[in-house]
Amino acid sequence: MKSINKIILGNVKTIFETTYFKMSLILMLVLSIYGGYLSAGFNYLEGFISILSFPIFFTFAVLVPFLVITFCTCNYFDKNEYLISRLTSRKEYLKTLILTVFVVNLFVYIIMLIIIIIALNLFPKAGIGFKFNDLLNCHNFIYLIFIIVRLFCIIQSISIFNTLLCRIINSKIIVGMNMILYGSFIAFSYLNVDKITSILNIPLYIGNYLIISKYDNFFIEFCCTTIYISILVLINYLLSIFVRKKLGDIKI
Repeated sequence: MKSINKIILGNVKTIFETTYFKMSLILMLVLSIYGGYLSAGFNYLEGFISILSFPIFFTFAVLVPFLVITFCTCNYFDKNEYLISRLTSRKEYLKTLILTVFVVNLFVYIIMLIIIIIALNLFPKAGIGFKFNDLLNCHNFIYLIFIIVRLFCIIQSISIFNTLLCRIINSKIIVGMNMILYGSFIAFSYLNVDKITSILNIPLYIGNYLIISKYDNFFIEFCCTTIYISILVLINYLLSIFVRKKLGDIKI
């Protein structure tokens, strides 16, 4: 297992050296600076929240790069014959592939947060903003941590879903599906959404969890998010079972 983990980290290093990764970083940097510029005059924490919830940012600086990096990870994973030869079953193959995607995304997400912090410091801010926010009905710092964790969980869920699909469906179809989904996020940001006043009214559209929606209070938003992410995890688990049955035996 230690040997496989070492190989996975080696794959991470290889992916970080690719042109796709470097271009993704540039895109993140440019849009983070743009977001930092738009949030000039906000306090520090509110600026951070606004960037992560900005449709242009999380679509083109987060989701698109993570889609590219996910496909890149899958491609390099399958080319690593030494790693593949050490996997003895379809279950272990998928588990290791998903783990690799997860680890790569984790490193990229941390880098993205660092880039945002740098971008925020390029423009003047109205203090740190370490206070209770009446509009969000929650402390700014707690809500920022919530947004960071929620976005990370959604990114990982989408990436793992795409990873599993690309084992059984042509990658061009998956890209097309993702582009339609991403386009809907931009359109959704212009809609006037009714306030969500109960957990029973849990939104089913994923865009509600990427853009700051109107929730009656933070507790309802937290509960709806937890339930929704749990559903995404369940979908990925069921999909992994289906994909595992569809895959042919791995040649050792």
